[in-house]
Amino acid sequence: MPSSEYLYFAEKFRTSPFDNPRRIGYARLRQLQEERITSEDAGCPGVLQHKTRIGNLQAEWLVPEGCPGNKAMVYIHGGGWSLGSIRQTRIFLAPMAKKIGFAAVHFNYRLMPEDPFPAGMDDCYSFYLGLLEKGWRAQNLALAGESAGANLALALLLRLKEEGLPMPAAAVLMSPITFMDTMEGSHTEMADFDYILAEDSFIISDVAELYAPGRDKTHPWLSPLYGDLLGLPPMQLYVGTDELLFDDAIRFYRKSRRAGNQVELIVGDHMPHSWPIFIGDFPEAEAAVLRMGDFLRLYLPEEEQRLMSACDTKGKDRGACDGNK
Repeated sequence: MPSSEYLYFAEKFRTSPFDNPRRIGYARLRQLQEERITSEDAGCPGVLQHKTRIGNLQAEWLVPEGCPGNKAMVYIHGGGWSLGSIRQTRIFLAPMAKKIGFAAVHFNYRLMPEDPFPAGMDDCYSFYLGLLEKGWRAQNLALAGESAGANLALALLLRLKEEGLPMPAAAVLMSPITFMDTMEGSHTEMADFDYILAEDSFIISDVAELYAPGRDKTHPWLSPLYGDLLGLPPMQLYVGTDELLFDDAIRFYRKSRRAGNQVELIVGDHMPHSWPIFIGDFPEAEAAVLRMGDFLRLYLPEEEQRLMSACDTKGKDRGACDGNK
């Protein structure tokens, strides 16, 4: 049974006011979401925030005190390829980084419908390569994301593989969108249970057409399920039983295992879409984040570890901000 804290969260979420982007427009909804961020959401005790730019992309480091200076999680936010920002993602990513014990870096990428595919994916690609150019070693990086962000993370992995570029050591994927060419299974059957996506009238085929108008939706950079999954790094997948994207995770997990990859599937009983990001709201989410930390420590190396109290903005040791040369 879900915890009492989760049941309270679910009821509060279901009864909260909702702004449909189809009614008010994506630009207006983004503005409203930014305005609702309070000063209490701005930071997390024990986690230093350091704004930077990598290439032409605005980014931010979230560095827990005492974390290893040569390991980091590269986070790609979700939001249906149309919503989300550094300010919004920081609310949950800072406590996640603190609980995991790794520095995290996240960034603003171009959003649809103003900038459809492949703009956002190109930004993820250039951001990752920018980290490598700054001296980060791929073996010291993990990739993570939720929902559309997890879709972009998988697309990035497939693109790196196709181009023969170094892939990160591991990936954590929460409720990934892995196929967008059909409306079947959980995409329709879970509409009465997924109060997060169903409330948004989230119809994957409609959103996919806005994201990639006129494109073949079976292209692996759109639907990673149809890509060649051989040789991807170790992955950890999270999905809730009560979400529209349940089949996306299950089908991707099975195909990835058949390809010989190391992949762990964590199914949250009665959990909603992207449930680990709700750390601080209910214990199931916190337990999931602790499990992420165990997974990442398993695949990111410990050798030559340089500990840091925080990201040194005076420039003495900017290891977790601008590379680990």
